[in-house]
Amino acid sequence: MKLSIITINYNNLCGLKKTADSIFAQTYRDFEWIIIDGGSNDGSNEFIESIAPKTEANISFWCSEKDNGIYNARNNAHMFYLVCRNLEERSGLINNLKEHDVLAPFHYLSLHKSDYYKAHNDNIPELPISDMYTDCLVRMPMFYELTLEQVNFIVDCIMTFYKK
Repeated sequence: MKLSIITINYNNLCGLKKTADSIFAQTYRDFEWIIIDGGSNDGSNEFIESIAPKTEANISFWCSEKDNGIYNARNNAHMFYLVCRNLEERSGLINNLKEHDVLAPFHYLSLHKSDYYKAHNDNIPELPISDMYTDCLVRMPMFYELTLEQVNFIVDCIMTFYKK
């Protein structure tokens, strides 16, 4: 299972370095790191450029461009997605997380299957590819207030589920 780590940054070189140190220290290596920077001018871009070539960084994408502030950046990079193999696995993972009091994850429902769409459209399309992918996605909001211990607990719950 590949994890995506998404970091948003704006003029927080110190925090970005701490994040990099934490990522470099991870023993689980099947991840990608995506960095969204809001046009920093504190050396953050130079730091990203210096670590991007390093294999242990696993940076798959990064950009730095002026945005409309932290909430705009969070809206562009605020979700943690897990792609399960099928609906049964997705349901099992969500149930496992809920059993451990991790209540934030939720699943997708294809728009064309939603009650709202059905109430406003007579012609409901069959979209098997869309259904297949949405049956496999789990979305977890990234809460910035979580402590490292809480994040590690959630990751451990996910990893334990997949080691069964």
